[in-house]
Amino acid sequence: MGRKVVDVFLGDRLLKSYAFDRDPASLPAFDQDYIDRARRRLQEDGYGPGLIADARFIVRDEPA
Repeated sequence: MGRKVVDVFLGDRLLKSYAFDRDPASLPAFDQDYIDRARRRLQEDGYGPGLIADARFIVRDEPA
């Protein structure tokens, strides 16, 4: 199945990392889908819209 990890940076500082399972039945086709999920998680974690707008997102495959 595998997982995707979205690293969230604010400037040069790693703020958070979110791991998402890749389900072949509903596999997102683009990295943007994982970035959108990470944005929602940041919001749920209490980060404000300004911080989320300034954040930089890097999507990667989780090492096996």
